[in-house]
Amino acid sequence: MSQKEIAITIGIDQAQYSRIESGKVEPTLSSLEKIAEALEVRVVEFFNDDEPIDINSFDKSIVENLRLLDQLNEVEKNQSIILLILP
Repeated sequence: MSQKEIAITIGIDQAQYSRIESGKVEPTLSSLEKIAEALEVRVVEFFNDDEPIDINSFDKSIVENLRLLDQLNEVEKNQSIILLILP
């Protein structure tokens, strides 16, 4: 099914659908439901975890720091947040 066919089926402009498909804009839940219906798939299939997520090294560092913060108890978390906020 082409972008044009999907766009017509779900009632949006082809350019807008192209922006959704390329990740330039995030669709509403309603749009996702319409796209899934047009493609005859379930919405959950758009969020398949089988594919690796490409993140850059800065993102990896943030993710790792968040994992470490999550392992702290509440007092340690609060102290860490204070350290992050202070200049």
